[in-house]
Amino acid sequence: LLSHHQYTNDDALDVDLHHLRPARLHPGCEVDEGYGGANFIFKGYFSTMGMSVLWPVRVLQQKSTGRWYRNLVTPKPDAVSDAELALSLLPVGCVLLWPWLRMLAGEINALEAFFDWYYPWAVTGAIWTVMTQVSHVQEDCQRPPSGDERDDYFRWQIESALDYSVGSELVPKLTASLSLQSMHHVMPSVCGCHFSALYPEYRAICEAHGVRLNTRKDVSAAWRSCIARVFELSSPERTPAWALREPAADAAESGPLAAVEEHLPLIAYLATPGVVMLACTPLF
Repeated sequence: LLSHHQYTNDDALDVDLHHLRPARLHPGCEVDEGYGGANFIFKGYFSTMGMSVLWPVRVLQQKSTGRWYRNLVTPKPDAVSDAELALSLLPVGCVLLWPWLRMLAGEINALEAFFDWYYPWAVTGAIWTVMTQVSHVQEDCQRPPSGDERDDYFRWQIESALDYSVGSELVPKLTASLSLQSMHHVMPSVCGCHFSALYPEYRAICEAHGVRLNTRKDVSAAWRSCIARVFELSSPERTPAWALREPAADAAESGPLAAVEEHLPLIAYLATPGVVMLACTPLF
């Protein structure tokens, strides 16, 4: 949390840029063996498992974040002892083991045990990936800062973030205000419930001071440009055509079919775990 909010989009110090490697999320990230944009899409389904299991285990072992620099360990708060951190893994352990214990007891078969084990992680991982990665892994969020002072901390907190659905009062509530990411970063002491009402004045202040605001029409547009950026950095020749498609400016003029098609990539990513599980239920 501190690493990301203090050093946003800094490839050397922002740990969030290294969670989904070997996909490259920043031009400054090293090229890993087997890297490619597809790694990002695939590993997103495992992301919450990484946060809940791998990170605490690495901290307890004093190991650095995978594929990150050896001397940089994402630390736990000093007030949390190793014993307390280890105990916090017990609920996660129960979630991971329970389906397989049911299988061993003969209550379910191996396929159902697998889906009972993996489905919650896949769904939450997909949601986490969309809600967090679209906000910073963008070409315009990784441009050099504007203005004469290159180390202006607050300017960079805004210019390294992406906002979407800026005219909506509902979307910030559904995303815990992460849809207005630049405000989330630059105004941490202000409750996100106020962001939507404050945004017009906030935008006017940014324009008056020449601060770049990066925006997208909605989360679908943000997802497409995020995927386009990941593939641009990782495997540009394999960039999906839908990721490069510009969103329709007016849904009413483009028609209902085009409006639905515009959201299909995001719907497909979020719905895939559920669709696959439902398709396999006759075998349970």
